[in-house]
Amino acid sequence: MSKPGHFSMNLSGPPDRLQELMDRFQAEGIDASPTTGNYPDDPAENALAWVHVDARSDSFPPSPQFQSKALHRVSDIAAEFNFSMRSHGIALDIQQSSYLNNRICRPLVSAQATLVLESANADLLWDQLRRVAYVPGCSKRLSNVTWPNPQAVSDEFSAFISQAEVYYRAGEETTGPSAALQYYYALLNLAKAELLLWRPDAIINQKLTHGISASHATGQFEDWRVKPQKAGVFPLLYEKRMGMPASRLPAEINPDQLFSRCLESGMEYIQVRGKALQAVPLYQTMVTDGVYSWSHLLVEGYGVIQQNQPSWDLIQGTFEELPPQHHNNPWQIFALSSRISLDSFALLVPRNGKYVRAGDGVHIGDLRLPEWEDELSATLRPLLGHPHGYFDGTLSISLSDSELVGLTSDLARYLSVYLVSSLIRYRPSALDLRLNPDQAWYLTAFIRQAALPALQAAANEILDNEFVFLDKARN
Repeated sequence: MSKPGHFSMNLSGPPDRLQELMDRFQAEGIDASPTTGNYPDDPAENALAWVHVDARSDSFPPSPQFQSKALHRVSDIAAEFNFSMRSHGIALDIQQSSYLNNRICRPLVSAQATLVLESANADLLWDQLRRVAYVPGCSKRLSNVTWPNPQAVSDEFSAFISQAEVYYRAGEETTGPSAALQYYYALLNLAKAELLLWRPDAIINQKLTHGISASHATGQFEDWRVKPQKAGVFPLLYEKRMGMPASRLPAEINPDQLFSRCLESGMEYIQVRGKALQAVPLYQTMVTDGVYSWSHLLVEGYGVIQQNQPSWDLIQGTFEELPPQHHNNPWQIFALSSRISLDSFALLVPRNGKYVRAGDGVHIGDLRLPEWEDELSATLRPLLGHPHGYFDGTLSISLSDSELVGLTSDLARYLSVYLVSSLIRYRPSALDLRLNPDQAWYLTAFIRQAALPALQAAANEILDNEFVFLDKARN
C-alpha cells in the first residue's frame, strides 16, 4: 500500500504579517505553526517570524506531482505576505533556485577516502592490499592492533591477504558459476583479515567455522535457504559492520532477499525472477548557503524504501523528502549525466544543517564534510552499502516489515556468493544450463559481476583509506 504524500518546509518573513499568513493557511486547510530561527550569532535571521508548514497530499488536489504543486502553492501564498520559503536556512525561489552553486560531490564515505579517477579494477585494490600486508608500517589499523605478540598479528594478516588473492585470481581464470567457490574463499580470507584488525582474540589461534550454512533440498531457486549460525566468521563480520549481533537475523534467509540487494546484476535478476529489487542506489552532494551546510542525498527507486515501514521510519527520523526538482538542475548538482531520468528519484534533505560561517564572513572550506560523513554513515548504518560503480552508496530495506533488521548490499553479496559456492559443491545440477537454463544463466552473470564490488567492499574495510573509483559515468 502506498503511503500518503508528505513533506515539510519552513518560511520566514516580517513579524507584523505573521497572523495574516497563519489565518490564510488555516482558511486553505494547510497545517502550519509558528516556530523560531536557529542561527547562532545571527540576530537578524532570528528576529524574523518563522513558520513551519506540514504539507500532506490530503490537503492538495490528487496529483503524481503532489510535492512540486504543493511547493508552488505554499510559496505563492507566502509571497502575498512577504514571506520566503526556506530550506533549512536557505532563501529559496522555487522558479530560480541558484543557491546551490557552492557544492562538493562526494560518495558517502569517510573524508579521508581516496578518490581514484579511473574505472574500478581489481589490480589496484590488490596492489594496495599487498602493500599493507607486506610493507612494515604501511597500515595504521594493523599497527594499532593490541596483542601480546604483534608479529603473530602481522603474520596472520599477511597470510590471509596472500591466500585471498590466490583464490581471487583463480576465480578470474574460472568460467561460469564454478568461480563462486574460489571467490567465496577469497572473501572468507578477507573477512578474517578484517576481523583480525577488529578483534584479534577472535581470530588468532581460533578454529573458526564459516558461521553460515545453506540448504538446497531441490535444484530450484525457491527452495534454497541461507542460515546464519551463532558462531563463526559471518556472525562476527555482521556484528563488526552493523554494530548489532547476528542473532537479530532470521533463522533462514531466502535467495530473493539476497540477490535482490546486489545491484550490479539487478537487471539480470529482474529478467529471471520478475521481482522488485530490495536495494536502491544513492548519490550525495554537499551544499551550502554560506551559513549552513547540508548533505543532500538523491535516491533512485525511492518507492522501494517507502514500502518498507522500518526502513522508511529510519529515513524520516533524519531527512525530509522532496522532489529532485527542488533543485533547478539536479543533474548538475549531483554531477549526473542528463541522460538519466529522475522520475523515480527522491531528494533527502537533513532536517538540521551545520553552521559553516566563521568570523568576518569566512566560510569553513570543507563544509564540515567529515562530520556529515560520520553522522549519516552512523544513522544509515543498518541500510547503507559501500559505493561501487558510479553509485555513491546503496540503501537496502529491512529484512522484516515490522522491525528494523538490516542486511546491507555488501553482506547480502557475501552470503550470495557463499550460497552459489555451496551449490557448486553439493548440487551442481542446479547450475547446469541444460537442466536449469534460466537460473544457471543468472547465477553465471551474478558471479561475474559480483566479484569486483565484493572485493572493493572488503578492501575498504581493511585499508586505512577507502578507495572509491570515479569513472566517466559521473560528470
